[in-house]
Amino acid sequence: MKFNFWSEYRYRVLWYFVAFVFGVALYFGLPKEPNWIMCVVLTCCLAGASFFRKRVWIKLALFFVLGITVACVRTHFVHTELMWKSQWNKEISGQVVEVFSTHKGQMLELENIDVKGAKFVPKKIRIVYQKQEPRFHEGDKIIFTGTLYAPSVHQVRRFFYQGISAQGKLNKLLSYQQAPEQTLGYVRQSIMDRLRTHLKPAQAEIAIPLIVGEQGVVSVSTYELYRKSGIAHVLSVSGFHMMLLAMFVFFLIRGFLALFPYVALRVPTKKIAAVIAFLVTGCYLMISGMQVPAIRSFMMISLVFLAVLVERKSVSLHAVCLAAFCLLFVRPEWVASVSFQLSFIAVIVLVGIFEDVSKLLPKGLFFRLVVTAVVANIFVTLALAPFVVYHFNQFNPYGVVGNLLTSILFSFFIMPLLFVSVVLMPFHWEGPILKLAGFMLDQVGILAKMVASWPGSEIILPSFSEWGLGLIAFGIVTLCILKTKYRLVGFVFVIAGLILGYGFRDKPDLIVGDKALILIRSNDGAFSVKGEVKSWSAQKWLRRNGQVSADPWTSEEFSRNGHRIVFSVDQCAGADLAILKKKDLRCHAKDVLVSKYQRNYKIYLKDSIVIQRDGWEDYNRPWGFNFKGKYVNKRKEKNEK
Repeated sequence: MKFNFWSEYRYRVLWYFVAFVFGVALYFGLPKEPNWIMCVVLTCCLAGASFFRKRVWIKLALFFVLGITVACVRTHFVHTELMWKSQWNKEISGQVVEVFSTHKGQMLELENIDVKGAKFVPKKIRIVYQKQEPRFHEGDKIIFTGTLYAPSVHQVRRFFYQGISAQGKLNKLLSYQQAPEQTLGYVRQSIMDRLRTHLKPAQAEIAIPLIVGEQGVVSVSTYELYRKSGIAHVLSVSGFHMMLLAMFVFFLIRGFLALFPYVALRVPTKKIAAVIAFLVTGCYLMISGMQVPAIRSFMMISLVFLAVLVERKSVSLHAVCLAAFCLLFVRPEWVASVSFQLSFIAVIVLVGIFEDVSKLLPKGLFFRLVVTAVVANIFVTLALAPFVVYHFNQFNPYGVVGNLLTSILFSFFIMPLLFVSVVLMPFHWEGPILKLAGFMLDQVGILAKMVASWPGSEIILPSFSEWGLGLIAFGIVTLCILKTKYRLVGFVFVIAGLILGYGFRDKPDLIVGDKALILIRSNDGAFSVKGEVKSWSAQKWLRRNGQVSADPWTSEEFSRNGHRIVFSVDQCAGADLAILKKKDLRCHAKDVLVSKYQRNYKIYLKDSIVIQRDGWEDYNRPWGFNFKGKYVNKRKEKNEK
């Protein structure tokens, strides 16, 4: 009996793309930077072997190594020097290259930087300005006094690939020179101003992200409300919005041309509608800021319209995998982004599994639409749940209900009305349309409040390991791609990922953050907090541990497994480790850990005291080279002397 695992050759090709994606993901999980020349040589050898030996496993190995090689080569040609020491109250000048609107002000990215009296001058920085006026645009030159900070632990890799060396705050604007009008930047700003003019503030902060992609204008309270109701994804330009716009324009143009029988009988109206919808969607992509989900969706929509032009099947797993391959080949660092993972998993589930399940749905048009919407939401919600838990430590059991209640409003009213209003803005006729759209947005808010008020609308869950998430992702992909009975193996990988992810997750005994923040793990696994419990850093660590709140820790010392840890200079005598705000020569503990410079440390109390810096700082990777830790090991210093 022949073992037929792949079912068909056309599905076998998909695994080559999957191997490439997981190769890219593995690169970012390596503890040491591989040699990019060796990676290129190995890829060439596997390419030659696959040419002479037509074996599936050789090709899988080729694409897997190709993923590592692409990411390694991309990193090698990125030269971003990250700032590790803060610079206070400096006179800084630079040119604005990008502007992001926030709820309280503006966020600017600057190039051509000059910092007076500084040893290290970054090439590109990101600055927060807590005012709405003056409104900056791309190309403006500004001079200001401000403070530059080193990127936080969880920003270093993202800043490294974006070319941003530091972040900071604009304290006082000294002068600025306005650049000539930039078409796209001024169009985006004009659209936001029109929306704020005709809509209430609560309505505008939802409409602006839907059109121009500025998520920063959404207030914390609104975001929390949408998150608890499971519809936070509508606050960013994603495949959902791109698809709605493309469908609306396509059917609008085709319906309009069908009104003229002479044209409909002699002209391919379907192809004309596809071309116009493609152009409109492309314009929407540029106006919305070209975010990762939007780019992925635009690529998918482009393939759909291309299929319409050549009269072929429009949506398939091959198109999804090809889009992922193209994106990661150019920007492999996107594999670690939340938007990339959520958007592609959702599309793979819809196209892969749902195309098989749809055959079992009822044949009546109305019931088929209703059942399709319900089933699709259930499948997507379950598939995305592990990724949401991993990144946000939450699960919204009523997310299916929230999406079903609001998707109708977004699909048939809000997005079409916003699109029409943007088209009418050059003629200043958008007012009545925006008023109607604002009314519909109010209804979405009412539904979100209703769903968020239900008991158990938000469940906080602890994080699990990255390897567990990788196994879960591979299991979901297996369920979607395999078309034989062996697809059930995917459930094994999902279950194994959950067990291993939670069974081997990181559990430090103490976590030390900046600003004298210390989290102490009790015997039951819960954290107590010494410091500001409501601080952002403390809440982040508590959510990672599956906690909503924590008890304060009032003692100045902590003991476990024979190790005595103290938190003040007065208790240093005889202590194994002292955790202090700053270095103090009066402390005679065996080891001293100084909490400083926005660094987080994890401490494990086993046979010996193990101290690790959180994130990528201890890794021999390019984005961690510029950091200098503040861990002072007195025992090591004595041995060196």
